[in-house]
Amino acid sequence: MLGNDPYTTPVDLPELPAGARWGRAPSHHGTTRATSYVYPGRHVLVLDGETWPHQPETCPDDTGSGEWRLDGLVLVCTGCGLDCT
Repeated sequence: MLGNDPYTTPVDLPELPAGARWGRAPSHHGTTRATSYVYPGRHVLVLDGETWPHQPETCPDDTGSGEWRLDGLVLVCTGCGLDCT
């Protein structure tokens, strides 16, 4: 096997611009088994003046599509802000 195992190797989060920071690392995402695993090191994106409608553990968004934020720097779940880059 080449490289590190993505299921056990924490991801490197990018440095964020002013007005953005990394929040907590959730235990899981969503309410279905298919979307529950969160890779080690993934965190919730916190943006000044914005709130996400859900917490990662109760997020109903299981589309996996996400939305690019911060000029394409970070791909996040639109339901809870979890980094899915």
